[in-house]
Amino acid sequence: MYRPVLIATVLALAATTTAAQVPPDSGLASVKAGQWIRIRALDGSALESRVVGGTPDRAFLMLRLRGADTLFPTALIDSLWIRGTSASSAAGVGALIGALAAGVGSFLFLRSLCGAFPDGDCDFAPIAGLSLVGAAAGAGAGILIGSSIGGAVRTWRLSYVREHPISGRLVQPNKEMDLPGEPPSVW
Repeated sequence: MYRPVLIATVLALAATTTAAQVPPDSGLASVKAGQWIRIRALDGSALESRVVGGTPDRAFLMLRLRGADTLFPTALIDSLWIRGTSASSAAGVGALIGALAAGVGSFLFLRSLCGAFPDGDCDFAPIAGLSLVGAAAGAGAGILIGSSIGGAVRTWRLSYVREHPISGRLVQPNKEMDLPGEPPSVW
């Protein structure tokens, strides 16, 4: 009579411990203390929190939920997002726009000065060379402006997704989970 209950309990514990082990190359291994994360749990609930730490085996993340440090089992995570900024991509866009604007603008300006010369003729090489210098200066200014604007824009980067053969769950955003617990040891 107790044998099926015992077998079911052992199988449930074995499944929990193997699901809790996080491979070192997964996105969960890249989570660091102090980062803001968004988690969608296996049951479809979602939460957003600051990471306080975690257990050395990455079986639990310690999160600051409603002002209290709470252990969250990584076995319950369906997907995890890490907050960052758009500084690098905005710097690239700024460099491209700055280089094009300054390069084309300096070329047109220098080409218009050719009419001021008595013979009305200019060599193309010095104008092209000075236009490249203008483009480089514009790219530098674009990098500074783009990265400062992009640094203020917050983005979320998908860091971990649990693989599912079939996913038919409904996502319920902004539903927080209450998971009590004290940390055995954190990193």
